[in-house]
Amino acid sequence: MVQHSENEPLLGNSTHGHHHAEPTFWSSFKVTATSSYFNLLLVFVPIALVVSGLNASDTVVFSLNFIAIIPLAKLLGFATEEIALRSGSTVGSLLNATFGNAVELILGVIALKEGLIRVVQASILGSILSNILLVLGFCFLLGGATRTEQTFNVTGKLGATRLDRSRWKG
Repeated sequence: MVQHSENEPLLGNSTHGHHHAEPTFWSSFKVTATSSYFNLLLVFVPIALVVSGLNASDTVVFSLNFIAIIPLAKLLGFATEEIALRSGSTVGSLLNATFGNAVELILGVIALKEGLIRVVQASILGSILSNILLVLGFCFLLGGATRTEQTFNVTGKLGATRLDRSRWKG
């Protein structure tokens, strides 16, 4: 039986008995480019940029930009996950929360330049509601489907908060 250290991945390539070189720019680029089939949609990024500069209809510009942002969001998620693997859970969580709202940040900056204060307010409110209500609600719902008690780590240094379903029953 082969002994593995705690630093090795559970699945995938094992470094046990093998020496791997440090990643280069090209090896990192290859892994990133082949990380998802969504990357095939990257061809729409330059197309969307060119069509946005032309006098095309708003529907065409929106549709092309919508398709172009899908692989960019996937690449952003992949990059933050890779950084989180090397920097630890605290820094990784902070990066994930920050870059997870990159679309709202970009929309907010562009809308503020145009003087669209209501659009910025709606975008921020939508982001907060979707993060708190939707994501956290699904975590509670799906986690509570198979458990009578859930434990959540509030911060990396403090203890956990316990939520007991028996308290919710009336």
